Amino acid sequence: MTVLPVASDSDYHLFRPLKHFLRGKTFANYNDLKTAVTDFFASQPLEFWTKGIEELPNRWVKVIDSDGDNIID
Repeated sequence: MTVLPVASDSDYHLFRPLKHFLRGKTFANYNDLKTAVTDFFASQPLEFWTKGIEELPNRWVKVIDSDGDNIID
């Protein structure tokens, strides 16, 4: 039985751009952070979501081909 990485491929698509967006920013409190994250996702164009869904099969194949090891892009 192969153990897959903890993060799913959808996490990769969603959280990598978020990580770049948040880089270098500081927040006074949790609500400021929550607002920034919510605003980030709300501001993404339809193409962002479409691309993420369309790329899932290719990312799944990479995970299977790597026998469940993490994929570094």
